[in-house]
Amino acid sequence: MFDAAIPKGEQAISSILDAAEALFLSKGFNGTSMRDIAGQAGYKSVAGIYNHFSDKEAIFSGLMQARSPYDEIYHAIQELDAETGQEFIGKVFLTLTGMMQKHSNFVRLVLVDYLEFNAEHIQKLIEGFQQQVLNIYAKFEDASDLRQDFSPVVFMRIIGIHIFGYMMTSLIMPRPLLDVLSEKQWKAVMMDVLANGLLKENT
Repeated sequence: MFDAAIPKGEQAISSILDAAEALFLSKGFNGTSMRDIAGQAGYKSVAGIYNHFSDKEAIFSGLMQARSPYDEIYHAIQELDAETGQEFIGKVFLTLTGMMQKHSNFVRLVLVDYLEFNAEHIQKLIEGFQQQVLNIYAKFEDASDLRQDFSPVVFMRIIGIHIFGYMMTSLIMPRPLLDVLSEKQWKAVMMDVLANGLLKENT
């Protein structure tokens, strides 16, 4: 429906991105044609799309940027308050898993990007976000219980592995296995392992 408060150009771009998202997630990038996107967006021909995007990859790139939750994540984590490294790690894990579950379609777009572009677009997004991550880490790097023998980049990757791994296993593991624990219990276990590891303490 036409919204007079939103410029027509922005509405056109939004409708194209919405159409492309639905198609890329159901058919993949290579399985989707410009004609498919035009039809899904309500255009009679592809000519109208070229007024806004130069080609199909430009649409995909624009979609990744439009759906990226990174700014939202940054502001949410920036507001976190923690007195210890363990508390900080736990809050980061809960915040990020919640955000990724909220933006599950973005996670699926990342998989499309990985499979069809060797993760080219998500890497560019991460490059633009990394300084913000380092700024957040700097707030807590002096916590007495946070290890100091690795760089912030290592910290960022380890957190990313746990978040993405949690999301992926939630999608692919059979329900009976996941139901061994509640969602709250799974997250508590993951936070414990992230902070303390899998090995027993030396006695």
